[in-house]
Amino acid sequence: MSELTIDTILERWRADMASADYSKAKAAGDAFERLCITFLTHDPEQRRQYRNVRHFADWAKENGRNVADTGIDLVAELVTGDGLVAVQCKFYSEGTTIPKPAFDSFLAAS
Repeated sequence: MSELTIDTILERWRADMASADYSKAKAAGDAFERLCITFLTHDPEQRRQYRNVRHFADWAKENGRNVADTGIDLVAELVTGDGLVAVQCKFYSEGTTIPKPAFDSFLAAS
């Protein structure tokens, strides 16, 4: 049995997305966010840095904040207890360059 790597998962998703409609693209984005949560909570290096990684809407609801989509997808607590980290998950095609305005709006929301 061959090992299923993150690269293999992403290659399969990108192939599926090549002819995707909006609902399929939304489903892939949601699945990618879940994959990011799994990575941040199970990868040995990431686990040393983050805990309690969850969707922004869940975090916002738990903390009495507005759950509107602000561009932040996930919120993770620092293991040290010194604060929170905002995470944006984007399932772009391999080799895509992220435009500066995307960073600017994410940083402003964070």
